Amino acid sequence: MAVVLLSVLSWIYALFAALQLILCPVFLFVIAGRPAFRLIIAIFILQLIVLPFLLYIWWKNDKGDYIPFRARARAARRRNSSDVTREPSQEEEERRPLLGVNDGESNGESHGEPSGERTTGVRRRPTSGSLSGQARSERESAGVEEKGGRDGARRVIEEQSEKVTLIRFLLDRPLRTILISLTTLTNIVLFIIVMDYVYRPFLFHKNRDLTISRVGSITPDSVRMFIRAPPPHTHVRFEYFSEVNGKWLPGPEVNVTEENDYTASVKAQGLEADKMYRYRWVGVESEKSVFGKEEEEQFSFRTAPVEGKPTKFTFVFTSCVKPNFPYGVKDVRGFREIQKQENLAFVLFLGDLIYADSPTVYGTDVETYRWHYRWLYSMADFRNLFRKTPLFSIYDDHEVLNNWQYHERDPFPAAFRAFNDYAGLTNPHDDANQTAVFEFGFGDSAFFVMDTREFRDKETKTMLGAGQKERLKQWLIRGGVVAFRSVLHMVVTQCFAVNSTSTFKFLVTSVPFTQNWQWDQFDTWGGYMAVGGFLIS
Repeated sequence: MAVVLLSVLSWIYALFAALQLILCPVFLFVIAGRPAFRLIIAIFILQLIVLPFLLYIWWKNDKGDYIPFRARARAARRRNSSDVTREPSQEEEERRPLLGVNDGESNGESHGEPSGERTTGVRRRPTSGSLSGQARSERESAGVEEKGGRDGARRVIEEQSEKVTLIRFLLDRPLRTILISLTTLTNIVLFIIVMDYVYRPFLFHKNRDLTISRVGSITPDSVRMFIRAPPPHTHVRFEYFSEVNGKWLPGPEVNVTEENDYTASVKAQGLEADKMYRYRWVGVESEKSVFGKEEEEQFSFRTAPVEGKPTKFTFVFTSCVKPNFPYGVKDVRGFREIQKQENLAFVLFLGDLIYADSPTVYGTDVETYRWHYRWLYSMADFRNLFRKTPLFSIYDDHEVLNNWQYHERDPFPAAFRAFNDYAGLTNPHDDANQTAVFEFGFGDSAFFVMDTREFRDKETKTMLGAGQKERLKQWLIRGGVVAFRSVLHMVVTQCFAVNSTSTFKFLVTSVPFTQNWQWDQFDTWGGYMAVGGFLIS
């Protein structure tokens, strides 16, 4: 039974170790999902439970056959000492070479043999019947001593075997012990690396002193700006440099308070279309710059072209960003690549600006959600890109929780507030605290950005809700649609109308229009084909 149990535990432990060796690298370098993280924790705990039982049963099962080196040495000495003191046994006597001649033999006479007979030089073997009583007694005594020596050696082995510790047992089996030790050590190291990746940023990088500015939405005559400025800055002013006037002009002032995590958004108006501006932030009381001179030199933005003007421009749409992933990678390399685009007008971020549930959920309170944005905004690649590039953004599920839908309301208020603090309030609409849906134009192109999360209903298969659907319908009717093209997260339409200023219209969604996979279709438009049919028709 013990052998069977030992075999089963060995296979279970080997299976857990192999799974851990596969899962940890996948989690660290391929997909850092919460299910994988939970599985890694469960497997590691099971390994810790199985390993002691495996070693104990192995020790108990093999210890009966185990002869320590010292026990073997003592038994050998006991046998040697018994061999010295005893007389040869009858069997040994009979097997001894019989080539000697008796001392009493001479001239061919011995033991009453006739002198006339020639004797050989070979001594006859004594038989048991010819042994004297004294000889038999001596040999029996020697046999007892020999048996006693063997029994003593066996007792020594048994006593030493009972006293052997688990450590001594493992040390005398170096190969298997080394294999188990290396496997266990490797899994422990991998588990520590996983825990480091998951918890080190949240525990040790709070970024409460983060100071950052970025450009929000732009129009031909305005710009929305974001700032985070912790104490000592409490009241700041936005200023911009006009090349026409050749001087710094004052813009809006705003208070930054702990209530909003020291963030604020302002809208500067009265600007000229398609012009490059420099900007800065100044403390109202101190009249000193909030940022250093070197960083301020990188602060700039360009306003949008005149509405309806035929314009050739470049914009980037992207989504799903996780800082420092894969493990060991610094910053966000995707933002670094975006910076290489020439004449970039703006970036349209289509959801999952943060991953509040990956690799695990640290909490669903507003402060935890804000930490995720601070962690992202602290990345140098993010700051370098958006200190001079306008950002339009819409939330998706991971800003709340994976595959979140509106009927799961609990975390949404805190998540939506944090999203607005750091992203939503710099979008082009004034009612960002009430709705995430917005429209904007750029030259002769128009954009409609949908909220595909708040109004979902699986039973009625509604994704947009009645109000948003009607608003979208009116937006599409203006100008008329003559061409239709789907590009994953975006539908591009070519329009015509006498009173239309838009040649192209971009219908933007945070989830793919296409049905990309057979499972979990309700995460995309694949589960809401009735609404998708309305858009196409």
